[in-house]
Amino acid sequence: MCRNITMLRGLQPPATDDEIRAAALQYVRKVGSLSSIGPAAQDAVDRAVTAIAAATATLLADGRVLIRSEEHTSELQSRGLISYA
Repeated sequence: MCRNITMLRGLQPPATDDEIRAAALQYVRKVGSLSSIGPAAQDAVDRAVTAIAAATATLLADGRVLIRSEEHTSELQSRGLISYA
């Protein structure tokens, strides 16, 4: 199971739908403590991933919502995750 959810804001090019859905799945697995997804839970997980992916896409589309600190921006740049401040 992942320790950290992938950061999608500030990526260049912007995060794709597949990347957003993968991050949503990471989130659902983390919150649900799911190291694997059994058949009985698959429908619930799929619904949760779809809802979280939609909310994430909305959040990423609104650039005003989040403000990065200079330290955070420097960290993302040093890791090659963003190419602008």
